[in-house]
Amino acid sequence: MSEAHRPVAVPGERRAPATPSPSHPRILPAVALLAAAATAAATFVGLAERPLEGAFALVGIVGAALVGFLLVRPSTGLLLYFLAAPFFYGYQLLTGGATIRALQAAKDLLWVALVAGWALRKFAGREAGTTRFDRDQPHQLAAALFLAYAAVQMLRVVANPFSPRAWGIGLLGFREYVEFLLALFLVPDLVPDARAARRLLHAFLLTTGVCLAYGLGQTVFDWPIIRTEIERGLPMPPTSFVGGKYQYGYMLQASAVLLVALAVERGRRARARAGLLVLAAAMIAGLGFSTSRVSIVALAITLFLFGAFERRVGAILFGLLAPVAVVAAVPAAREAFANFLDYGAVADQGRLWVWDATLEAVAANPLFGGGYGLFGGLWFLGVGVRSTTAHSGMLAILGTLGICGLLVFLVLLLFLVREGRRQAAEAGENRGLVHALLALTLGQVPVAFLHDVWIASFPATFYFWAFAGLLVSPAFREEERPGT
Repeated sequence: MSEAHRPVAVPGERRAPATPSPSHPRILPAVALLAAAATAAATFVGLAERPLEGAFALVGIVGAALVGFLLVRPSTGLLLYFLAAPFFYGYQLLTGGATIRALQAAKDLLWVALVAGWALRKFAGREAGTTRFDRDQPHQLAAALFLAYAAVQMLRVVANPFSPRAWGIGLLGFREYVEFLLALFLVPDLVPDARAARRLLHAFLLTTGVCLAYGLGQTVFDWPIIRTEIERGLPMPPTSFVGGKYQYGYMLQASAVLLVALAVERGRRARARAGLLVLAAAMIAGLGFSTSRVSIVALAITLFLFGAFERRVGAILFGLLAPVAVVAAVPAAREAFANFLDYGAVADQGRLWVWDATLEAVAANPLFGGGYGLFGGLWFLGVGVRSTTAHSGMLAILGTLGICGLLVFLVLLLFLVREGRRQAAEAGENRGLVHALLALTLGQVPVAFLHDVWIASFPATFYFWAFAGLLVSPAFREEERPGT
């Protein structure tokens, strides 16, 4: 399409992306900054029960991190967040599962500072790059539309602007749905080439390896496990530093897929290939001990998709057989699947109850849903435990945001997959990694009916959206790398 049809400073002249025209507002950083401010406000509301503690956390963490991210390149901050994400809840190993809210808020406030630092550098002109929507990347517009819809839902919940409780429900709900979706704006802009993208993936594999080592220690040597108050005295699977088996399971299954993708790259030495496959097998074994059934199913789907994209029969067979071998070899995983198939576990029976209640809420307002706070402890399971989640990504969005919100979200995923396919066609020797990221994005859709990594499932939520950002990033394009 001719650039003459775009409203630029000089008609007919191609505008360099590093020097955006002043006639165009810096839309992307403005959207990101507003969303980050709302998530920071939500975090402060969550700390408001102890004002001094909340004020100290908000000013101290955001202030220090914001200064740091203004002095340090945001790409470095993103790398550090990749390394640190799984360890934000690790302090609970020392507190017996007790929550320290100021520490719990660190993951949100540091992310806010990273987003704000990136946006402010854009406004200050210190960072060249994307500052407005790109018509060749429609996921940006779809993501902004979802952000806007989520903001409207927040205002819908806050019917009384003078009610602190209403603002608490609205802001916290908004944060849950959009906090790490902002990675779709940041990551493509902060990752300039394939080398930087691989550095992020290596950081993820490194931190997952550390988590796996501690998780195996929990399995073999009975190292301390994070238990909340209602879980004390109950047998718990290993969750490493993460504290949740689904979040830990997502990290393991994503690492296994990425390791397989690295192993099958052309030109890889046989010894390095074998070592990467051994590491992938270790991740899969750890996944079995975690008893995360959803993650095991997602592993099978994701590896199958990766093999299909790569047209490799071996990868397809590995994707089908590896999870089956894990379930057959690990008694805890086998028992978990047996409960799942006949709904023999109390938690599985509770899920059916929550799903029925969610569908009832949808029937009451099918277009716009029940709004934020729908799963905020309003319902109780038969065992007397509050349900603060739908245990289903699809039903969570449908129940809270309605059919309109779910359609916007599915359109966003559709654009991500479409752009990922296009990136893979232009990735050259990096095609395998792009296919792995595409499989990780698409593979979560079928299991989203049973669980969710899209919403408030840290650190899985962060890594999912960061991988999606890498998927649509131009970093892996062969022509973007100098010397090729």
